[in-house]
Amino acid sequence: MIMPAPLDWDVLIAFYFFSSGISVGAAVLASLPLAFGVKVFRPVAGLAIITAIVFAILTPLFVFPHLLQPLRGLTMFTTILTTSPMSLVGWTLLLYIILLLVGGWLALYKLPGAVTPEAEKSYTRIARVIFGVVFLLGLLVLLLQGFEMAVLKSRPLWNSPAVPLLYMLLSVASGLAFVMLVWIIVNKYFTREKELHMDMLSRLAAIILVILIAFLVVNVVEYLAAVHSGVYRQLSVSALFTGINLYVFLVIGTILGAVIPAILLAIPQGRYNVAVLLAASILVLIGAFSVKLGVLLAGQMFAKVPTLIPTLTPVLISTTELTIGVGVTVLALIIYIVLIWLLPWRRLAGGGG
Repeated sequence: MIMPAPLDWDVLIAFYFFSSGISVGAAVLASLPLAFGVKVFRPVAGLAIITAIVFAILTPLFVFPHLLQPLRGLTMFTTILTTSPMSLVGWTLLLYIILLLVGGWLALYKLPGAVTPEAEKSYTRIARVIFGVVFLLGLLVLLLQGFEMAVLKSRPLWNSPAVPLLYMLLSVASGLAFVMLVWIIVNKYFTREKELHMDMLSRLAAIILVILIAFLVVNVVEYLAAVHSGVYRQLSVSALFTGINLYVFLVIGTILGAVIPAILLAIPQGRYNVAVLLAASILVLIGAFSVKLGVLLAGQMFAKVPTLIPTLTPVLISTTELTIGVGVTVLALIIYIVLIWLLPWRRLAGGGG
């Protein structure tokens, strides 16, 4: 009997990937009206900015407790090593957070309060540049995070050029779904006007649908390529469907978290139904975390060691890291709710464009 082995990359890393995904997905949504002039999404831009900032700042907090010496995590932001994917992620994430804060201040406080048309045009141009760069930096953060895994040749499941793309697609979808979920809850249950902007939500749902379809297609292609590869790759892929991963990755992550939401959102009437949008958003969020956790676990069940007989080794999740991850997330959500209550994110909807 093979005893379970402790994880090198434990559950806190799944929280790390999940948090950054929500941030970047929200930043992408905020960038659509502010950088690319898609005005239909302007009402939700302020909420998206707050979401992006909170979860961007939250992201490194999941990495520090995972390290044996947590303060070493600060080297992500103090040392530039072009050969280290984590160093590149750290500096890209830091620049992304700084520009988010500057762009958020500009969009929430300066742009809506512009007293002259000239000032409004000036703020709009600056916001367009800032959020255009935020858009690119956010996607780069996700690609680099996937690259952190893809460069590990000893982990055949992760060692694929498709991994960064899959993580980016799923992450953006989860960020869009999170903002849509919060928007519906806040406007339907905690405001007098109850103005949901269903045309906006329908278009947002359509974007999520396209991303989910792309994610599923790339997954299928990657699976077909893997099963026709060498024994190491085949065995590593089989880990996704072994033990608890069968439920975490396939049932919860892929079927409940991607296939079912895609079916729900593919029905035109469903994209105008609040209950359907709520259900799809929740499923996408659950699925995004489950897929990332499943891939993280499965990738560490098998290591490519030429001198050993290829076998799958069960892995053991740290209950300490799980507790820390849940606790930090709950604390972040409390802060997020307070900020939504205090900050003037609704002002942006009526600003210039």
